[in-house]
Amino acid sequence: MAKQTLKQFQTNTLGKTISGWSRTGGQCVDYVRKYIQLCLIGNTTDRTLGWISGGNAHDFFHNANPKYFKKIRNSPTYVPKPGTIVVLNHGTYGHVFIIRGDVKSTVRLMYTIEQNWSWPRHVTKEAHRFVELIGFLEPIVLPKVA
Repeated sequence: MAKQTLKQFQTNTLGKTISGWSRTGGQCVDYVRKYIQLCLIGNTTDRTLGWISGGNAHDFFHNANPKYFKKIRNSPTYVPKPGTIVVLNHGTYGHVFIIRGDVKSTVRLMYTIEQNWSWPRHVTKEAHRFVELIGFLEPIVLPKVA
């Protein structure tokens, strides 16, 4: 199976609920794991645990395999690249999302595609300030944007 571009992934998932890894489904971790599976691995059967071992969203930064991700801490000048996974220390379990490729993020705002930020639990486009950040997981091989 060919890897999806970031644009294809956004188009195919926007407004839908993605499940598969969490007990309840429709969680942010389900969406990010699906992104890893389709855009970074290009395999619908791989469950992504070699890329990021188990845990809640706030565990993703520490559990990410350095073979596949560059771990980046926040800095005042860092602008995340499209396809970068962002890990937040938000709420009880944290939150993870993906930097979009159709709008350029800045040092003040990140433009994202994510699941379970708003209700109901479906995929939405959002904008976030750089708060509650644990860090960024930049894929060693970034996905094609378009």
